[in-house]
Amino acid sequence: MSNELEACLDPVRSEYPALFQEFLLANLLDREDDGLQLGAAGREGWCWVVAQNKLHLWNLKDEKPQYHTFNLLPNGRPYTAQDILIHRRDASTMCVMAVSSNSTLRYWPTLQSRHHDILLNLNNETTRAIFTAIVQGEERILLLTGVGSVYEIHYLRDNGRLSYKLVASYTQNSGFGVRLTAMFRGNSDIKDKRALCCISVPKNAESEDSVLVVLGPGHITVFDESSVQPLFSIAAEELLDLPFGDYFRSRSPAPPTNLRYFLLDVTAYKGGLMLLICAVHSMSKAPSFALVYYKSVEELHLQPTWFACCPLANLQLFSANIETSYIDRLSIHVPGDNQASEGIVIMHKTFAQIVQPPADYSWHGLPVNRAVFFPNADRLVGQGSDEKFTYALLAKKGICAVRLLPRGFADQFPPTDKLFGSAQESAKRIFAEHGQMKLANPSLRAFLEAFVEFSATKIKDAKRILARLTEADLCDAVHRFFEELMGKDELFVSKERSISQKLAFRHIVASRIVFFLKKVDAEDTLVRTKCGSFGLLLSRGSSGAAMVTECYEKTAAALALWDWIDADEDHRLMVQYTAEHYAQRHELAERNAYDVFFRNLTAFHQLPTAAVAFVAEQLETSRLATKPVEQVSLLSIACDLLCYFCDAIDRERRKSTSITDPRVVEKWTGGRLSEAIQSMVMMVLKKLDSTVSITSLQRKSAIDQVRRLLFFSLFESITQPEGNEALLLLYNVDERELARDLAERFKDFKILIKIAQACETDRQRKQLVDGWKSKFTADNFDIYLCNYYRTHGMNEELLGENGEQAQHFIEGCEDLRWRRHIMNDEYEKAAQNLLSLGDRTEDKECKENAYVFAKLSAICAGKKRQDLVDLATKKIVDAKSQ
Repeated sequence: MSNELEACLDPVRSEYPALFQEFLLANLLDREDDGLQLGAAGREGWCWVVAQNKLHLWNLKDEKPQYHTFNLLPNGRPYTAQDILIHRRDASTMCVMAVSSNSTLRYWPTLQSRHHDILLNLNNETTRAIFTAIVQGEERILLLTGVGSVYEIHYLRDNGRLSYKLVASYTQNSGFGVRLTAMFRGNSDIKDKRALCCISVPKNAESEDSVLVVLGPGHITVFDESSVQPLFSIAAEELLDLPFGDYFRSRSPAPPTNLRYFLLDVTAYKGGLMLLICAVHSMSKAPSFALVYYKSVEELHLQPTWFACCPLANLQLFSANIETSYIDRLSIHVPGDNQASEGIVIMHKTFAQIVQPPADYSWHGLPVNRAVFFPNADRLVGQGSDEKFTYALLAKKGICAVRLLPRGFADQFPPTDKLFGSAQESAKRIFAEHGQMKLANPSLRAFLEAFVEFSATKIKDAKRILARLTEADLCDAVHRFFEELMGKDELFVSKERSISQKLAFRHIVASRIVFFLKKVDAEDTLVRTKCGSFGLLLSRGSSGAAMVTECYEKTAAALALWDWIDADEDHRLMVQYTAEHYAQRHELAERNAYDVFFRNLTAFHQLPTAAVAFVAEQLETSRLATKPVEQVSLLSIACDLLCYFCDAIDRERRKSTSITDPRVVEKWTGGRLSEAIQSMVMMVLKKLDSTVSITSLQRKSAIDQVRRLLFFSLFESITQPEGNEALLLLYNVDERELARDLAERFKDFKILIKIAQACETDRQRKQLVDGWKSKFTADNFDIYLCNYYRTHGMNEELLGENGEQAQHFIEGCEDLRWRRHIMNDEYEKAAQNLLSLGDRTEDKECKENAYVFAKLSAICAGKKRQDLVDLATKKIVDAKSQ
């Protein structure tokens, strides 16, 4: 299933507020300053972007989001999203905090209140991030400095003002934490004390206590509430040497040299830690990126639970010798409840990458690793996660969820469509109108409800709805829907639409339904479940897959043929005459081509057969096409119609989104339809074989049409062709190579033998036949050849065949067996066979001849079989005396 998924940017319903959109257009779109690529999406739906010392804030979940702007303090460096915190003080109050590089905290107690500033004494350390974390079961506001110190900020109860205190720091080199680190690792000297991020995770699976994990490029440090000093700290080299060393040894007997390790980001994952890491070495110009998972903080000093190298989408962006190309340039997100149901998302300013570890956490396994690049003309201005997804805030495209969706989803379900609106709105409209369907029932309602959820990218919800249906109910619902879709042209689209648009919409809906059925794993159900016998579809009573295929292909062929009709007046007249001829023969009230063939697509298969019948009558009666040149033109137009029909079906079958039932022998295009196409081919070839004068260009075009139609009709036939008249006629009009190619492709052995018999020399004939024997060994061409010779009285040719199969066949032919023995110098066997043959025959002359040849054969066998000579002599005397 992982191969069926692709990473996508799924636009969310809410757009940027108008004022912020104007700001983007005026300030961000054409700039390359990294300082402007800032923003985040909070877990409660809050989005904010910081630019030019202004904070822009709104909520994704609001129907009509209110747009807030806040003035920030001048800063020594550009603000980042990590400098901002949107915090819920209570059930109804949201507050905003922003910390500057000079350690000044500006906060707004409510979104509408004035700001307050407080200068923080951080011991000359610069700020890195302000965030919330669950510590000991409570949500707390924490501030991280650039060297890994952590301060807690809390409200004073009496006046609502803020206070702060230091809760974690590893800048000192003494204390219990250092001794414990030495106990674990034997080395507590952390050379690079830079900090990138800080998170809170459970201490272990059994404990409700939390610990703070501070991560920097060169270390990971753990604090608990009992002390400001670290519980333990591990250098990147010590942490990563085991997993990376194992990886490099498995790839090369000579491990790389000058290895350096870096920790890039960390996030909580299923109660433990998921780290994004990399190694740089002499064997590669780019870093080797990887993910590593520890089930708990306490296991950091042990072998990790899972490790896998993770090739990133564009390694050219990263240089091993330039740390700033990857440190602080990548981040990982786990949306939702840290269970990674939507995958782990790695974000860069140019791409997003979704990965999923294997279920058994097998080392080096990475079953899902998909990337999506942000549009070149766009730019990332923010990122973040909520309880559902990870989001990319793009300046032009808007807010997009980074998701794994079925491959091809974006093409089948576009968010906008100039003609029919968004795919989701179309699905909702179909669901709203299901009550007008004559075949509506609860199963159909559930099916359409699941389709609406799927179109809204709620894949799991769609599967849950379908899971309530039995296999028979699902197949019945699909059958009912397609009977409605095919039978009514105005059920889901307005009357004002053009005919071409109505047909296009029906094909689009059919295509989306087929895609939906495949991606919710309903294809196998349809293959093994029979649909009902109601309705007008040819595949009714067959498997659900065969029924779906018929409808999907009919909508494609109808759309292609209507475009063909619109393209030329002669085409329109041809189909109109066909409609009138068909309506007259079947006593229909309608005479218009659309009403007869296109309004109700369940009967659309009648158009090709009706066209063939109409042309055949015209060639016989010469009512409309009186002159030979007019008849040639009529045949050309009719063949063109059939070619468009066949090509449209063939195109759909070649698509990976089509549904096929391998057990279905006869398709809806077989039977009468296939026979009608071959009848058209015969009419064309007979015209080419006649005395009618046609140009070389007309002949070339006609032969090309014949080739396409013959290929399609023979492919649709449920039986292997044998002496196909069209192939034989094709050979007779000097298209021998084409006739032979088609006969070989579809294994028409009778035509192949006739082609061989027409060879000018025995050498050419033998060369062809020997080649077919080798090519069609599995199809028993040898046996077919022997049977052909036998039934056509070609005994000499049969006796000339060699090989085990031919020998075995001739052994079963009593009248030929003795001749083969003589040819093989097996005179004794020949004498015995002739004596037996003479005994069984009733004809006196044949009996005498058999005994005479038996005597001669016995003589040739030598003196050792004198008994056979004597026996043959006696039988000759007895036969003459009778």
